[in-house]
Amino acid sequence: MAWQDQATAVSSIGLRLAAYVFLRWIPTPVCPPIIYTLFALYIPSFIATLLGQSQYDVIADEIDVKVRNTEANGQPQSYAAAVASNPDDDEEGDSTALQENIEVDETIVLEKKSPNLWKTLLTGLPSPSSRFLSIATFLINLGLVLAATDLIYRAKVQYPSHDLSFARIGYVSDSEAKLLVREPNHANLPIYVSLRSIDSETGEPDSGWRSFGPITNLSNDTDFTSTISIPLPRTPGRAKYQYMTSNNHGGFITSAPKTGYTNEPDGKFTFLTSSCIIPRFPYNPFKHPLSIPGFKHLAKVIPTLDPQFMLFLGDFIYIDVPKRFGYDVEDYRRGYRQVYSSPDYPAVAQNLSWIHVIDDHEITNDFDLNTEDQESSIYQTAIEPWNDYQGAANPPVARKSSIYSKGRTDATYFEFTQGPATFFMMDTRRYRDLNGGLAANDTGKSMLGNEQLHDLLAFLAKPVPRGVRWKFVISSVPFTKNWKVNNLDTWAGFLNERQKILEAMWDVGLKGGVGVVVLSGDRHEFASTAFPPPLGGKWPISATVHEFSTSPLSQFYLPIPSYRQTDDDDVLVKYIADGNSKFGSATIESPEASEQSVLKFRLFVDGEEEWNSILLSPPMLKGRGRSKDALWDRIAQLNTTMSTQADLGAKALAAKDYTSAITYYTNALKTANSPLWFTNRSIAYHRAGQYDLALQDAEAGVLAARQRARRELITAAQMRRAIALYSLGRLGDSRMVLTWVRKLNEKEKSLGVWQLKVSNEYDKLPEDAEGRKVSVTEVPDEAKLPEVGKAVVAEEKGKAAVTQAPQTSIPAQTAQTPKEKIRHEWYQSSNKVTITIFAKGIPKEQAEVAISEDSVEVNFPIGANSSYNYSLDNLYERISPSESTFSITPNKLEITLHKTSGTKWPALESATRVPAPVKDNSKDISLPVSTTAAEKAPAYPTSSKHGPKNWDALASSALAAESTGDNKVAGGDDDDEGDPLHGFFKKLYKDADPDTKRAMMKSYTESNGTALSTNWADVKKKPVETNPPEGVEAKSWGK
Repeated sequence: MAWQDQATAVSSIGLRLAAYVFLRWIPTPVCPPIIYTLFALYIPSFIATLLGQSQYDVIADEIDVKVRNTEANGQPQSYAAAVASNPDDDEEGDSTALQENIEVDETIVLEKKSPNLWKTLLTGLPSPSSRFLSIATFLINLGLVLAATDLIYRAKVQYPSHDLSFARIGYVSDSEAKLLVREPNHANLPIYVSLRSIDSETGEPDSGWRSFGPITNLSNDTDFTSTISIPLPRTPGRAKYQYMTSNNHGGFITSAPKTGYTNEPDGKFTFLTSSCIIPRFPYNPFKHPLSIPGFKHLAKVIPTLDPQFMLFLGDFIYIDVPKRFGYDVEDYRRGYRQVYSSPDYPAVAQNLSWIHVIDDHEITNDFDLNTEDQESSIYQTAIEPWNDYQGAANPPVARKSSIYSKGRTDATYFEFTQGPATFFMMDTRRYRDLNGGLAANDTGKSMLGNEQLHDLLAFLAKPVPRGVRWKFVISSVPFTKNWKVNNLDTWAGFLNERQKILEAMWDVGLKGGVGVVVLSGDRHEFASTAFPPPLGGKWPISATVHEFSTSPLSQFYLPIPSYRQTDDDDVLVKYIADGNSKFGSATIESPEASEQSVLKFRLFVDGEEEWNSILLSPPMLKGRGRSKDALWDRIAQLNTTMSTQADLGAKALAAKDYTSAITYYTNALKTANSPLWFTNRSIAYHRAGQYDLALQDAEAGVLAARQRARRELITAAQMRRAIALYSLGRLGDSRMVLTWVRKLNEKEKSLGVWQLKVSNEYDKLPEDAEGRKVSVTEVPDEAKLPEVGKAVVAEEKGKAAVTQAPQTSIPAQTAQTPKEKIRHEWYQSSNKVTITIFAKGIPKEQAEVAISEDSVEVNFPIGANSSYNYSLDNLYERISPSESTFSITPNKLEITLHKTSGTKWPALESATRVPAPVKDNSKDISLPVSTTAAEKAPAYPTSSKHGPKNWDALASSALAAESTGDNKVAGGDDDDEGDPLHGFFKKLYKDADPDTKRAMMKSYTESNGTALSTNWADVKKKPVETNPPEGVEAKSWGK
């Protein structure tokens, strides 16, 4: 290969590799000079190669040489003359002069070269026989150069975003919301912000607009930005508001829960975390130059999580990637404007609070230039735009450690408390010493500076308000030292200061009740790391600190692993490197009946949930230091690994390794009664042929799902229950459970197949076969649900000085409010009436709420021998039962009645009976709604003063009572208090023979409470149809 061919191939291949790295892997500023230099070499070498190439190959080359003698006169001598002549005859005058002639003929056979498609396109060499391929391979390289140029310069040239006008939500508390506004057009001044409250259930406004402001002056000094603080009314829980600015920007603000509380009604507090974004990466020429793919992934998940805020951990802009265009304030401002101008930004921020910390790329890469004269440094140039766009809308600055009631006036680190958590947002850039100046463990080396360090230590040491269970320390760089690439830029370069902070964090765990978590970013990878206290020290294992380091939201990732555990100080929990978009959600649940709080962290990679973990806050156990460990160590270890065990179980189940799946799910279930894990272990047991255990797990799954009020989980567990019963030959029971599955979800996958399969086998059985019998109840026996952690507590009780067992994720029963202290209140809006009964410890499984068009009745037991009844027999106006709801929390029962008109009620009840509206009989007529708190299933009319009964539960209890000799029906009235009809049914059932009891149960259940037969010979042959009373129409529950 000629030198020009070599130069062409080398420059072309090098250019393509550099372009791939730059456009798809990492947009480092190192790549553009390489790309342009190689292209400059490629052009002349390509031309030289193209012009110097032949289009043909030599197939054959023949040379024919001929020698001929001729006479001097030019005539050739004949052969006869030559033979006749006497060579010795040299007489003068007789000699003839001869000449020798040589003729050379060369024959060359050529063949036109065939085009080498792959060689030309892959190497960049021109094709000697195809101008098309030569042009194509050249255009590939030209296209890569243009793509790199497009990524570097197009946004700067075409989208400086000087005319950007926007509004974003900053920090939101329970009493204040900050709104940052940018408006460069002075014609739109002054700017007002209008606010109105929104009904959280209907989404409709329920108040008029209130106006705040105005913003009268916006100038280039702040790049035409300003922040307005909007006061919010204090409410017990989260409240939703709609905002609108006079320059035509709007959205929705959700206030934070009060300190110490979680969100109502789900009892959860959720926020998001991530860091690092850059527009249009990985590069796509068809996307908008300011598009941010990670925002699209985030936008899809936000509605399902309902987060309170996004905690962004730095590198909102990359001032030096892919190229630094300058060091002026305008260069930084342009970076912020371009992100806020992204077409993908409104979907993730229009209705969500964003709060920020600063990191190096918002200043310069690996910034550590802490100097005495900050005013003259690059930091001052960078911090001004950051304050204008980010810091101005942030939470309050951190408080002084010496005078904790006062905040720092010029700090760029922040502190706030929301709901069950309190946060300290560190500035890890402004005050740090040089990364490589001193040794990592030097006592004089600091990342935070003296003041910030003392403020952080004071934050960790101070007592928390009641209900606050977690302290979050926010770091823009990883707290762990396990990242080995450029680790001096992380806390690995500041180990002495890190140790001081860790000891203060462990002190928090030593006191108990509050957990400490570090959230960080920067690495473009994810890692979960645990920091256990040293063995033999004063701190218990329950004081272990955890870190979740999550990034990037939309940037490159390194395909080469860079995280490695080297000792037991920083313990790897999970490491995930791949993914251009990673963000985490942290959800806190603080059950009122439990002293421990649950923190669930979920990792999303490229928009899909990849991993999750659950932590428990340290328990308030008696004893000190290591005396807590005997119990907590076991529970903490189990809890740390349960999610991983469940993941392994799912993988083993998919791989048909049922023995391993059972083992993994068994380990996971030691710390949480997850209905999904019970159901999946039931599948593993069933496929392993252990049908009894499969049934046991399925029934435990039903109970666990009912505790969580998750209808889809109840359905899945009941489906597995039916399948297990079928495999055990209990076809009558299986058939019955499948009817309950259909009632829950008639579209359940494979339901129809199993119903047909079970029915076919059922019909083949003799009429008196054991397999036809029905003995199951819709709600399995509560004893079948294990008590999580009980075995651990029992095992460790004698080994440690522990007098109070830690609470698990299933809260203990709250002590009930005495009957005489129960009170109720009511209030109304234009379309709803809300009735609240304040009573602690209402048993969800036994509470009954009956709602009809003109009445409400509530009944629940108090203790063993009493019950509470609340009834409204004549509501002021008729309501819509189908749209009315109720909920039970540990402290109250709340009923929401949906009005049929917008009339304001002067009282709950009317002195006169409200006439029923006349309806066309061809239309649906609303039946009274009666549901149990556990599942809101249909109940049916009864004359009992305590409201309708769950006949399935009563029948089950009656059977149990009969077998134990107890004549009382569980949950029913005493004989002297029940109504006559109810007493009649009780006596009828009690005195009946087994066939009559089966007939009564089967007819009542299959007819949905509209028929009751005592003739087993009649009802055993076919299902009993629903036969509603005249004038009403039967409707399936849930439709």
